[in-house]
Amino acid sequence: MSRTFVLLLLFLSLGLKNFDNSIVVVENNTIVDINLPSNSTGSPTGNLAVRIYAPHHTRYPDGSPVLIYVPGADTPGGLRNCLPAVGDDLIIIYFIFPGGYDAESGHGSDGIYDHRGENCILALRDVILYSAGKLADSSGKTIDEVLHMPVLHNNIGLLGASNGGNIVVAVSALYGNELKGYLRYIVQWESPVSSQIATVDLGPIRFNCAPNNFVNPRYTAYNPFILTVDYSDLVYNESSSVQVFHDGNGDGKYTTIIEPNSGLPTPDLNLDGKLELNEDFPLSAYTDGAKDVYSRPVTHALESVISSWPSNIATPEEADAYWDIREAVRMYDDAMANIPDLRGMVLASVKDHVQSAPDKPHIRQAFDGWNNSHAWVKINPSPFYMVEVDPSFAGRNDLPNNVANTAPENWRIHNYCMPEDIPDNLYQLAAIWEMADRVYYNRWYTLQITEASGGFGVTARVKNVGIVDASNISWSIDVEGIVITGSHTEGVIESLPAGEEATINSGLIFGVGPAKVKIMAGDTSKTLTCFLFGLLTILV
Repeated sequence: MSRTFVLLLLFLSLGLKNFDNSIVVVENNTIVDINLPSNSTGSPTGNLAVRIYAPHHTRYPDGSPVLIYVPGADTPGGLRNCLPAVGDDLIIIYFIFPGGYDAESGHGSDGIYDHRGENCILALRDVILYSAGKLADSSGKTIDEVLHMPVLHNNIGLLGASNGGNIVVAVSALYGNELKGYLRYIVQWESPVSSQIATVDLGPIRFNCAPNNFVNPRYTAYNPFILTVDYSDLVYNESSSVQVFHDGNGDGKYTTIIEPNSGLPTPDLNLDGKLELNEDFPLSAYTDGAKDVYSRPVTHALESVISSWPSNIATPEEADAYWDIREAVRMYDDAMANIPDLRGMVLASVKDHVQSAPDKPHIRQAFDGWNNSHAWVKINPSPFYMVEVDPSFAGRNDLPNNVANTAPENWRIHNYCMPEDIPDNLYQLAAIWEMADRVYYNRWYTLQITEASGGFGVTARVKNVGIVDASNISWSIDVEGIVITGSHTEGVIESLPAGEEATINSGLIFGVGPAKVKIMAGDTSKTLTCFLFGLLTILV
């Protein structure tokens, strides 16, 4: 008897209802394809293609949380699961935006794709409401009637990958009143949350160019909404290979030479590996399906450059309307007004998958967007969850352990970022697990082990540096070495208000020689080395 057949029998025995949707049982989950009626398709009979990856076991005793994955770029999306198989305790949902078709699965959604506009936002709203048990599929069944396990409707999260990180904020800003109580958190992975970042005004170069890690030298200062870029040398040349560009050498055309190693064109005329102000920098655009849409500041700067506005480029008014619902930086406040307990996590690796500016202004804008709206926000998951994803990470000392609502001291020093050798989907899953757990256990406090001392035992101070009070915090102190007594001590901090500290103590430890001390409080830990002289512990 095949393993797939055995899993199918097990799945059916757990209470799967009869329905007309497509089911495929695989090793780590069961794939369920449904059609979801949605007015986002432009028709009362139109459907969205939705795929559910249902786990074979739940993360919590009373059910599984839901994660809706929203892909990046300006695409209608697909149905393949991008997260690692170890995330087999989550209900993971993918869908196709209106007008899109996924050749791999053979499924598509009705309607016309509007490039992450109003219809796409409405579609995402409907998928969230379906996950919340508020909408039924085309066969009249809710998600609870389709799956064999309890669905935690009050623990729904969104992961917006790259450009997907804008629409996940937009749906909260526009439809948050309908989603309150269901949508609890948003994870944004390296998202271009402002128009200048989305169109890579700061670099790299989107055109056929090598190398492709240039930074626009005209970028001079950070701003939470519009970054300071000097557009005074902006040029529009209808006949040039690149129509809109910074004309560094002032010749009125996009000037390149052939890079000898790649044979590709480059504006780096002196081939020194960086661009100077006297070298050109090309600018790219998004599209509304009919016109090129440049960033807000580029479009407005073109007003003083173009005498007769070209029909293929969005006007300043059209560009503003376009970006109003596609820039997360302008929607965090509305999202939080609609869903006051919405939380955010911003993901960043050392080398961004697109952006080249060394101070990572897009990560900073996303963090500031949440933080300035008085939301709980953190950059990257904690090491605790990274180890849950892959136990081999346990020995690493380069995993970021950032504190919520605390910005990096220096955005150019990337110790707050995930090491580049760690696959993106692994720390995406760690972020999802951390956020889902925080929702489930209502654990929005943030702890720091501020100091530790030796003597007759080990004493540590635990501080709640978060924005909410904490309670029932489990702690432990473990000593590894030649330890006769006192190798493990544990307890519970019953209450720790925001901003306050508590003391934990191991009691007497008796041992000899070098040892390691691991102090844990909640999901925060600190490991120290020490030397044991009988009853005396000396921390090194």
